[in-house]
Amino acid sequence: MKQNAFYSALALNHIAKNSEMKKDFANILAKNGETMTVDQLLNMSVEDFIKTNANEVMTTGQTGFGKEFVEEVVLSTELIERLKTSGNLLAKAIIRQMTARKMSFPVRGGTLRMVSVSENPDLPEIKNAKGQVKKAVTASIELEAKTFAITLYFSDELLEDSVINMANYIMTEITEAYAITLHQIIINGDVTTGANANINIIDENTTALINGDNTDILKFDGARKLAITKNATIDAGANLGIENIRLARAKMGVKGLNPADLVLVPDMDTYFALMNLTEVETIEKFGDAATIKNGVLTALDGITIEMREEMVRANAEGKISKTSSNNVKGQILLIHTPSLNIGIRRGLTTETSRYGELMTTGVTGSARFAVKFNDVQNNAQPTSPVALIVNILKNAKNLCHESHKKCGSSI
Repeated sequence: MKQNAFYSALALNHIAKNSEMKKDFANILAKNGETMTVDQLLNMSVEDFIKTNANEVMTTGQTGFGKEFVEEVVLSTELIERLKTSGNLLAKAIIRQMTARKMSFPVRGGTLRMVSVSENPDLPEIKNAKGQVKKAVTASIELEAKTFAITLYFSDELLEDSVINMANYIMTEITEAYAITLHQIIINGDVTTGANANINIIDENTTALINGDNTDILKFDGARKLAITKNATIDAGANLGIENIRLARAKMGVKGLNPADLVLVPDMDTYFALMNLTEVETIEKFGDAATIKNGVLTALDGITIEMREEMVRANAEGKISKTSSNNVKGQILLIHTPSLNIGIRRGLTTETSRYGELMTTGVTGSARFAVKFNDVQNNAQPTSPVALIVNILKNAKNLCHESHKKCGSSI
């Protein structure tokens, strides 16, 4: 009973903060024959709330009063769309709604060109023109959704003493876990299992990873794996300069041309090293055109920077050892964000489990989604949706400064 009442408490917590939601919920209560008002429910003690509503929620199945309301309002299936506005890595990602576990989606194949026809073409000429269209190269990418879940447990005492605060905490933790898992996969995903083969643990079996072979990063290939596999890597040679970034862009071919479509993702130490480049423009010198504002490095070479904790230090090849002392080199990912495809089979939803003998309740958040970079080659010259700069020292020197070279105009 308590877990259903807890869902109601979660919903009420969010309703109390939103006048429109409060109005909608009042209508839902009225339609389902509920005599209590929203304000009366909000003012009830936790103990009275559970006593009054637990049986009713279980027996009447009031839509919008318990679990269903939370899923639709609190944990929207459009959560990724909201995540897109909170970070640059997902800003231009392609979100695809999946109606089956495995689906293929068409993407651009080879470059199309028109054919010349005369002003009054005869039938064979028209057929030839149509034939050119039919020969246009088509391609597709396949997405296969995987299921990811997290469960948070809490005691009856904790629930009874601070249910409203617990609601905020649990919702925050579940949605944050969703965002972290998604970024872990995008950055560090590698489906290779077994010993000495996965880029995230090159000297041990993948069972030694956090959560073993059930860990999130083993379900899809991410940007680092793709860059290493495609040889789209640049060795910084222990130095760090703007030319490293430009060489990485060149590795991407046409996908590296437009800075607005790119995002730089450095590890934390490298992020601070980038702030020391001579190309970085401060607000004292450049005003609104500055790339450092309020102590935050926002862009470099016209490319937005997003420092993510999921991006960590590695060895000189951009691979991670189980021995932390081997992971002393920095790395920077360069991602063509429109090439990132995220398929949603089911958005983030929740359910509860009751463990009466332990006087404990668990809230499980789960989602089914797929992640894949579009690596279809549709140009005469090779392209890559990602590139990786590796072998950066923690205290990397500014290559331009050290050699007294001008590395080109800044952002």
